[in-house]
Amino acid sequence: MLYQPQSALTGLMICRREDVVYILLQARVEPGNTGIIQYGPTIQSTPANYLRLHGGRATSYIDHFTTFQRGTKLLTHSMQLDLGCRYFQKSKTHHYLEVDELIDCEEKMIWVSLEAISELLLDDNFLNADLRSLLAVFDWTSYLTGAGINHNFAVESDLASVVGDSRLAPGSYKLVPIDELQRWQVSDDGIAINRGAGVGIYEFSCTNREVKAWTQPLYEVEREGLVQLVLREANGTLECLLSVGIEPGLSTDHALYPSYCRTPLRPLHPDSRPYKGELIDSLVQCDEGGRFFQNDSLYELRWATSDADAGGSQAWVDIPSLISLLRSSNRASFQLRCVASMLLPRMHDAFFR
Repeated sequence: MLYQPQSALTGLMICRREDVVYILLQARVEPGNTGIIQYGPTIQSTPANYLRLHGGRATSYIDHFTTFQRGTKLLTHSMQLDLGCRYFQKSKTHHYLEVDELIDCEEKMIWVSLEAISELLLDDNFLNADLRSLLAVFDWTSYLTGAGINHNFAVESDLASVVGDSRLAPGSYKLVPIDELQRWQVSDDGIAINRGAGVGIYEFSCTNREVKAWTQPLYEVEREGLVQLVLREANGTLECLLSVGIEPGLSTDHALYPSYCRTPLRPLHPDSRPYKGELIDSLVQCDEGGRFFQNDSLYELRWATSDADAGGSQAWVDIPSLISLLRSSNRASFQLRCVASMLLPRMHDAFFR
């Protein structure tokens, strides 16, 4: 696992012009991205970068997110869990700013309408995972209409009882030197493991990042992950099947996951099996390219089969409840937020088509 205790700052700058909502995106280059360049949020930066500890140039628009700027207001923010099987107790902040005007775009930046983004939600490795997370967590309907979202307390109670399962008790952990680990070998090329994963050392250069060239380790795997969110119609209401579980690196006792989740490393619920219901939509998305090398997962939305039912660590939730859960801090897993971005046209059908 990677130990990076500093929380990354991620955020969207939003501008509403009459009935059109624009978001400021960046064409973001990451060494581990599949395809190298993906569209990311307005800001996606660790403290080492935006505090310029590496001696690089200033992060674009950082002052809007860290200091008062005229014509800018904070809409909301939350803390969200990072990849629990990769990072040890790391979270990242999600910030949403509204600006009065479409401010000038710096290099690699572009204002994009929600309508245009909706046409890209199912494209493979085009929007990066942090952007997908920010899109999924924000309550677009409440922003544009002013209507509040109520929690479904019955569903909350069901999830609470699932969390109380003794099998979900978190473990205890300690830092261990690499040379004391079994099956790991350190060489000049990186750190290898005999199980098909490892850490490689890469040289990278990019002219429009805070630092133009650097050498860094990237976590490698040899297979693709699989993430599935199962949907059903119940009494005319769309519902999705969520799972409750833990990962070694989470700072919380549990998190909410999609119906099925197998990371490129391992299944998060070893006893579960992939779902075979009718495929609705799918896409391929790689994990964060700043620390992992082309760690792709196949994300799927599927209809539930007639005999599908919630297991012992699962519960069906309706769309308003899903929106409320996503808005909460440190409840929804990385995978749930990412797959929920595919569901945006059903979550906020008036604004995503």
